[in-house]
Amino acid sequence: MKKKYEKDEILELWTVYEVMLQLQENGQKYSKTKYRNEHLARYEGRTRGSYEAFMMNISTARDKGGLPLLRGYKPSMPNYNRYLDKLVEIAMERKAA
Repeated sequence: MKKKYEKDEILELWTVYEVMLQLQENGQKYSKTKYRNEHLARYEGRTRGSYEAFMMNISTARDKGGLPLLRGYKPSMPNYNRYLDKLVEIAMERKAA
């Protein structure tokens, strides 16, 4: 049975995405695998595929809002967690301020 993503895990993944995006934008090297493995170690029952799909969900929501995207996580997930839309709104408000 699939375990639903709860808000605290979603926020953690959003933050990890933004950390990697900042590193990408600064031209710094980083390992998506390292971040994925750290996350999977903390959340029992999550799979690599589940993690990768959720990161693409984040890209989908960010793309919809016109926010920068992390290379390697294409925005291709039509059914994504709508809580991500709220996080996009918050990010857009911060960007406008």
